[in-house]
Amino acid sequence: MRRSEFSSDSVEEYDEITSTALDGHLGIVDKKGFPRIVPLNFVSFKGSIYVHGANSGEKFELAKSNPKATFSVSVPYSYIPSYFKSEKYACPATQFFKSLHIRGRLEIVESVEEKAAALDAMMRKYQPEGRFITISADNPIYKNALQGVAVLAVRPEEVTMKIKFGQNMSVEERENIIRVLQDRGKEVDLLTIKMMKKYNS
Repeated sequence: MRRSEFSSDSVEEYDEITSTALDGHLGIVDKKGFPRIVPLNFVSFKGSIYVHGANSGEKFELAKSNPKATFSVSVPYSYIPSYFKSEKYACPATQFFKSLHIRGRLEIVESVEEKAAALDAMMRKYQPEGRFITISADNPIYKNALQGVAVLAVRPEEVTMKIKFGQNMSVEERENIIRVLQDRGKEVDLLTIKMMKKYNS
């Protein structure tokens, strides 16, 4: 059952999750009918999710023969051990996180201009410091590379997001977790505290 307090349809959340997550998981159905999950780098750009790879192989062939696909992304925050709440009882253990799941169609990008723009966006995501020449279809240094690489786009048809930071807990439970996270003091714990306050204000 999907808990409504964890759901979101915010465009800002979508952008934050896709820009923060360094890898995603592409779900496709292979020729034998089995689901296959492929972890890979990606970029969200102009409404689609883009990935790249070889101009051959399973992803490429399945994009032509069975274009239904899913794409999932998660951004983990602090793990909350059970002993934060109970000395013996294991069930309170949980993880705080942000995630999204996309259902859509997997397409082979044929336009050289779209391929170049998507790959340039991917470079800017993973190499924000720059130090590369902008990828463009009319730049001769990228001509062979753009011809030799396959760019695939997941065109979303349905998007669901889940954001979990103790929304279902009592104020007392959340305050106790915040105190313990502050004491633990890891970088991810401080980020988790920030998110807990944001989503429970």
